[in-house]
Amino acid sequence: EGINIIAGFDIDPSKYSQHSNVPILAMDNIGEYIKEHSIKLAIIATPDIAAQQVLDIAVSSGVRGVLNFAPIRLKTKRDCVVSNVNLVLELETVIYFVNTLEKKRKI
Repeated sequence: EGINIIAGFDIDPSKYSQHSNVPILAMDNIGEYIKEHSIKLAIIATPDIAAQQVLDIAVSSGVRGVLNFAPIRLKTKRDCVVSNVNLVLELETVIYFVNTLEKKRKI
């Protein structure tokens, strides 16, 4: 699809890996990295307590679109599209339809 993930960021130094296909870098460097590489899209998959701060840093550094997997609805006042994905709701939807199919089979 032409989508390339070029880096990940984490606060845990044991996860850092600068020389892998998708390097995992320190969160301290995220704003600088976004600016240097003209990153326009980001994926947030953090605990809820960190997600808004990550969004604010990303947007102020130039990101204009975010896919948010954190368990919190994120908002920004700047020009940025935020798509909040609720994995629990998505999983519940799949479970509902699987259960419905199984009930139909038993009839």
